[in-house]
Amino acid sequence: MNYYKHKESESIVEFDRTQNGRVYFFQQGGGFECSVKREKFEKEFIKVDDDIFTKYKPATFQIDAYEETFKGYTTGEKWNGWGKPVFESYVADEIICINPDMGIDHMGYFIIDDGKKTYLERMTIWVDGKEIKVISFEHLGWTWSEK
Repeated sequence: MNYYKHKESESIVEFDRTQNGRVYFFQQGGGFECSVKREKFEKEFIKVDDDIFTKYKPATFQIDAYEETFKGYTTGEKWNGWGKPVFESYVADEIICINPDMGIDHMGYFIIDDGKKTYLERMTIWVDGKEIKVISFEHLGWTWSEK
């Protein structure tokens, strides 16, 4: 991917192409195609490393259907404009308490059963040099807002 950051707003965009003197791009994580003159793009955006979304940082999230907030971690990457969090097991337990489609199977895996079974991935991440075991909610397509 070719990622660029707007110098003022710091929003991240994904470069698509240059055509007829214009640069075409999308907001990172989804959205409509945008275009500006190449000179304007070069003046307002700077290239960022492609590994921008590999480092986790602490964050607080809320899912659209509930008032509760949950402490987790994120790389900052978005899916259709929504957050892609991971949570420690004790926080995933709290989410189970408010979501009737979630549970833990007989092997101790977090599972969502809303007509089809989806097992949540267990991962190890590093934050500030500390190893943290988490449950990934990153690829569920849920509407998480970062608070």
